[in-house]
Amino acid sequence: MPDMFGAPIGISAAEDQINQNVLTGLKAQQALGAIAKQPAEQALAEAHARLYSAEAAKAESQAADLKRMQDVEAEVTARRQGSAIAAAQGQLLTVDNLPPGGRITTRSAADPIDEFLAAAEGKGIPPRLLLPYYEKSTTIRQHEAAAANSAANQQKNQLAALKEKATLIGQYASTALANPQNYGQLLLSAPPGLLPTEHLTGVFETDAPVLRALNDASLTTKEKIDAQEKATENEAHRKLWKSAEAKNSAAIRVADARYNLINERYLAAKKNGGEASPEVKALREERALAWRARREAADRKEFPPAPLDPKLREVGKQYTAANGAKFLWTKDPNTGNPVAVLLAPPPGSKAAAAVASEAARTAKPAAPEAESAAEDATETEEE
Repeated sequence: MPDMFGAPIGISAAEDQINQNVLTGLKAQQALGAIAKQPAEQALAEAHARLYSAEAAKAESQAADLKRMQDVEAEVTARRQGSAIAAAQGQLLTVDNLPPGGRITTRSAADPIDEFLAAAEGKGIPPRLLLPYYEKSTTIRQHEAAAANSAANQQKNQLAALKEKATLIGQYASTALANPQNYGQLLLSAPPGLLPTEHLTGVFETDAPVLRALNDASLTTKEKIDAQEKATENEAHRKLWKSAEAKNSAAIRVADARYNLINERYLAAKKNGGEASPEVKALREERALAWRARREAADRKEFPPAPLDPKLREVGKQYTAANGAKFLWTKDPNTGNPVAVLLAPPPGSKAAAAVASEAARTAKPAAPEAESAAEDATETEEE
């Protein structure tokens, strides 16, 4: 029995040791787990750091862009205000006080925007920031072109009505002078308000000087109205042409800015995701569409749609006909009359197919290396 006295104590000590060993094992496993998680936690921490850094860089870039835009706007505003103050004070302005193009008065609501764009482009502001301004300028000029055309048509209608009235007055006056015996009946048949009855007595001998004056005034008025109609037509044509030219120029800048914006995204995606990533493939197609839109915008500026009325076409200008044919509107050296000289046949026509066939026939076959180099050159040019 005495030998058994210490057994419970030994058993208890053994149990404590087992528990201690288990606890030590658990702590070891926990430590190993923590060590195993360290690379993942480190990667996550680095990813968060990169994200925060990118967001900070983006915010910093946006703040810098906003500051550059504000500086340009302040510069343009100060220059415009300086010119206005100097003009109000009767000071002699210098070339430095003039806005681009030498304009002192604004003839279009888009002029201040274009002035800002010119200054921003000179300061190297990225096209992606200027895109909304290009679009706004284009929209304004489109609306102004439509308004100018409507106003010109309204004025032409008013002049036509005045011309018709002057013609009718002249007809009554000349008829009365040629038929004195029917003068009284002629006065009665005239539309109310047409003839100045307050200056007519109804007696031919007395009214003859007034009738001759009316006849002469009718001829003079018609000549003046003809001249004014021509001037109105020319002015409307000039405004429409200038507006269309400005609109086409703005469209090129819009298309160019869109292409550059898409191209930036494309190059960034290609750098980060590789050539085969879905994003790169989608952006490549989008970039190709933007590239074609840019070329089409340049083509529209060089060959704008031809006015249907030949009188509204400007000699020496190139146009695109309704069927897509491109032509030069010039003068026939023999007759002096305006004529169209075909520059390119309508797309899809037999003539266009013949031109393409001849070009393909005379073109030298390119080696595979040359074709590859051409593709690389095109890619480089687009990028």
